[in-house]
Amino acid sequence: MPPRRVLWVDDDAGVRRFATLLLGKHYDLTTAVTAEEALTLLDGTRFDVLVTDYLMPGMNGLQLLEHLARKDAAIPSLLVTGALHPEGLRRAEQLGVPVLPKPVQATVLMQAVQEAIDGILEA
Repeated sequence: MPPRRVLWVDDDAGVRRFATLLLGKHYDLTTAVTAEEALTLLDGTRFDVLVTDYLMPGMNGLQLLEHLARKDAAIPSLLVTGALHPEGLRRAEQLGVPVLPKPVQATVLMQAVQEAIDGILEA
């Protein structure tokens, strides 16, 4: 079976490097700098899991997830953030998207990604 495909969206180059070092060993990882870039990638490629930061220039991670839900193109997703207000947390919960607080521990992230792939992740 080919490795599962993960799309990681974050405007922070250091976070993308962390994701590459951690997840790139186990999954076919693609990174995007913006939500808009992620949408372009999602239009042409199937991913098993989407991991997105919340705060980014332009469209934020929650808006990305809402856009995908409106298009009926939602995929198992995780929202990683250091700053999310209570309304954003409620919206993520309504979308069924777990929120992982930054800084996220490597073991917690790996488990959450694998659970999302396995289809057993609960918000």
